[in-house]
Amino acid sequence: MTTIDWVLVCIWLAISILNTAALVPLFVLVVNLIAFDLLDTGFSVNVTTSIAYFSLAPINIRISSSVRYALMAFGMVYLIGAVDDLLYSQFAISTVYYPSMPYIVIALNAYIAVLLMRDRRRSHAGKISALGRSLHRLFHGV
Repeated sequence: MTTIDWVLVCIWLAISILNTAALVPLFVLVVNLIAFDLLDTGFSVNVTTSIAYFSLAPINIRISSSVRYALMAFGMVYLIGAVDDLLYSQFAISTVYYPSMPYIVIALNAYIAVLLMRDRRRSHAGKISALGRSLHRLFHGV
């Protein structure tokens, strides 16, 4: 795990205290990190992460449509990353996408974080909202 991965885990955990919908990007981040350690190629990692985002975007929990669209955008970012990796590994074609992908991922993470911070307690994520209420009681003594 890199430093940015640790920072993202801490950010999503901190935001999940205010809005448990932050557990969705945290879950996908964990899937990505596990895939990165277990799978052999960047193509496989990107496809796995893309599938995770596409699977969780329409999940039946209360999150804003803006967050859903951002999750779909993340899925597309990783799907394009898989195509880019395939082009590089199979045909030795290098594109500008690979060096720019980390910046796109950071920008989307920041966008989702802002959306979730703006929503705060208003949009708990369905059944996992009990976790948020428990943490709120624990820290605020209510």
